Amino acid sequence: MNTQMLNPLSLLDAVYEYVKNKSNLEENCIFQGGNNFSHLPKEHNNFAILTLLSLQQIGTNQETYHNDTIIIESLIKIGVQVDIYGNTLLEAWQNMLSTHSLFHDHVACNFFIPLGYTPLYADEIKVINTVDSSNQYVPRLTTTFYFSYKNINVIPFDFFDSVKVNVVNVDVKFPPIGDTHGKSKKNK
Repeated sequence: MNTQMLNPLSLLDAVYEYVKNKSNLEENCIFQGGNNFSHLPKEHNNFAILTLLSLQQIGTNQETYHNDTIIIESLIKIGVQVDIYGNTLLEAWQNMLSTHSLFHDHVACNFFIPLGYTPLYADEIKVINTVDSSNQYVPRLTTTFYFSYKNINVIPFDFFDSVKVNVVNVDVKFPPIGDTHGKSKKNK
């Protein structure tokens, strides 16, 4: 079976490039969430964390038959959470606003569609302040970008398109053994 499956890391890589190009964040200040080996910057709070949140199949599979295979396509909806932090709320807001507003434009479509992902919509921006290790508030803005992705499975399948019927009289070819009316020869 040949499967073209979603690679969540490639989507996170694509979102990384998008956030890097559409915000004022430095390249080394955008991190993949859920990664224990990343260290946040100590000298400032201007950074972003991208986290794969959800994968959900949308609708019913579409099946196409070709020669000796079935191609099964399913549409998957993917959510990626984007958290942008800042030294000030204004810094965080400026980085988030350009990234978020362009996601609702052809700019995001032109960026993601060639990579195999279609931008659907983004949640509203929420302000959720956090507290750092020195007990200071750090402005955090969060949203979720939603994409669709076509998952394709190619499965080998044997089928036929013509039949040669050979009709046989079963009673003649395979005669019954014993009495056919439920009586044995001993009871006669």
